[in-house]
Amino acid sequence: MGRLIAVTSGKGGVGKSSVSVHLATALGELGHSVLLIDLDAGMRCLDIMLGVSDRLLFDLDDVLRGAQTVRDAVLTAEERPGVSFLAAPLKGDIAPERLAALLNEAGDCYDFVLLDFPAGGVGKLYSALPRYAEALVVCNADAVSVRDAATVARDLEQLRLLSVRLVLNRVSFDT
Repeated sequence: MGRLIAVTSGKGGVGKSSVSVHLATALGELGHSVLLIDLDAGMRCLDIMLGVSDRLLFDLDDVLRGAQTVRDAVLTAEERPGVSFLAAPLKGDIAPERLAALLNEAGDCYDFVLLDFPAGGVGKLYSALPRYAEALVVCNADAVSVRDAATVARDLEQLRLLSVRLVLNRVSFDT
């Protein structure tokens, strides 16, 4: 069973998707097989960040509806060895119960499954996370971002996940 890591945040613009892409890339470069899933329905961006948007034929909705298998729907990010990608749907909602089944299946096929959650703490999607999941809550070093991240972390801790950790992003040190 691979490791399942949810990357989330309390607010948008903190670099959550960048953390997801860079973590997936680093794990792939270390020789791990990684599936990166964009869960931000309607606002997806990872396909652009990974440079695969021109090859995108299927998305997460196609898999969850049973129209495509995971194997047929994922793309490999050619410049990122070991990284596979599944795009969020352009519209609609993601059914947590179907996502939970997909996560169990994907965990058997990949060393790491990284989930790039929408910003703002989407509670209903969190219900798809199994207890063996880990979470990274990304925030910036400003009071609003930290407060929102703390709220999301409290919500995640109620799920009794394996771990919930804070990633402080975009820190600058004035000299």
